Amino acid sequence: MRGLDDVLDELGVGGAGTPGGLPSRPWPPGAGRAARALLALLVDGQVLGASRLTALSGLPAATVAGALVELELAGFVRRLPGGVQAVAVPFGR
Repeated sequence: MRGLDDVLDELGVGGAGTPGGLPSRPWPPGAGRAARALLALLVDGQVLGASRLTALSGLPAATVAGALVELELAGFVRRLPGGVQAVAVPFGR
């Protein structure tokens, strides 16, 4: 059985060798600075809650919430019961 990384690599949208073995994909056009800042806090694969991300980033809670939606829709993070986890990183990281 093939894993998600194998399928993403075959489709040309993934690549291993990142921190935590996360696949790489391109940033969507118009990705915001808040989304980039939050993803930088998540790249180790650890699950962090929104309140913890707000404290670590220094961004307002509403900005964090919007950036997390942006990252989730772009396929960079997933929401879990305990918080948010990175599932991909941008190319060139």
